[in-house]
Amino acid sequence: MAETREDHLKDVLREGQTAESHTEYLRRYIVLQYDIEVDGIGGDFGPILCYEIHTNGLHFAKLAEKWGISLSTLGRLICDHCERLEELPIVNHAGGANLERVLEILQVLVADQEVLLQMKDATIERLQDELK
Repeated sequence: MAETREDHLKDVLREGQTAESHTEYLRRYIVLQYDIEVDGIGGDFGPILCYEIHTNGLHFAKLAEKWGISLSTLGRLICDHCERLEELPIVNHAGGANLERVLEILQVLVADQEVLLQMKDATIERLQDELK
């Protein structure tokens, strides 16, 4: 019996699955489908989520419907995404402010955020060009 597309996707995901959470599994499952079906939008869950909500204009109920998941599951995926965007805590072991180290860490975090914004802008521009 021929393997269905969905069975193939699940097999591919199982190969990479170790002790990841169900939320992480869903993130990878969604990304894999975008990698296969939508050129240029896949690769990472964050840009896919942002594209669907901010660029494609889907509200939560429509996005949950599109992805075939419940609103509560979408809420967990969004919460997980937002938590990943939070700044990492900086533990102060010296008792006083280690401002130079704090500044170094913040500069790295800002640079990472700028790269993500550039990727988002490039995707939006490319999609707009394709629509012309």
